[in-house]
Amino acid sequence: MRTAWITLRHEPPYRSGAFANGMESLGFRVKLTFPASGEVKPQDVVITWNLNPRYRPAEEAATRAGAALMVAENGYIPKAGDTTPYYALARNGHNGSGFWYVGAEDRWTPLGQTIRPWVSRPDGYILVADQRGIGSELMKCPRPFYETVAPKIERIFAKAGIRKPPAIRLREHPGRHVAQRSLTEDFSGARAVVTWASNVANEALLAGLPTFRVAPYHVNEAALTDLHLLLDPPQPDRLPAFKKLAWAQWSLREIETGTAFRSLLRDVL
Repeated sequence: MRTAWITLRHEPPYRSGAFANGMESLGFRVKLTFPASGEVKPQDVVITWNLNPRYRPAEEAATRAGAALMVAENGYIPKAGDTTPYYALARNGHNGSGFWYVGAEDRWTPLGQTIRPWVSRPDGYILVADQRGIGSELMKCPRPFYETVAPKIERIFAKAGIRKPPAIRLREHPGRHVAQRSLTEDFSGARAVVTWASNVANEALLAGLPTFRVAPYHVNEAALTDLHLLLDPPQPDRLPAFKKLAWAQWSLREIETGTAFRSLLRDVL
């Protein structure tokens, strides 16, 4: 019998319980623990939370066995006016570093979110959104981030001969520092947003701000990668990127019924 190794923390219990119920609905035997050496079989599925050092042994066990690895995290964009959480799910990596399947169904429109028109604010500042520095070796934010990326931005404007370059403002991560301003306030004077791979990128793109990610991947393909484009940011169509993103997150109900897993594991079921 195939085994689903669910290595998520047991608290909150409703979350781990929903993952267990979802995998059981697909015929898997569920074990809410880390596998011991050699226990994972090629037909199994290993589920982790992020790929930070705590979960690296589970990732390595899945890789050695050739089993499917599924990575969960907090969701990216909630349903408008609803506090019910979504959970990000992808194979082999989080926040765009893994893969997921995109179906024909429109999962974006039911979220009720509005993609606001592009903002043009030439006199605004560039907002650099910091992060905590957790995640896989590939995706964790390097420290220091702001102190590294801000000089790069300054050099870009200097080489372009811009006599009055935009100010660069740091938004510290609320998980590490008490926020002095709300995100809405920080957005209100910005001309663009730069981040490693923060979820702030999704919120900025929704708000119409040109957004740049420095990480090798981001779940939102509308985030730009070339910082030189800060001089004159393009305005791509964001809707296709948000539609794809909507297939990378699932409600707890969709997880508990197995709907999310049938999508993510369609090649191995």
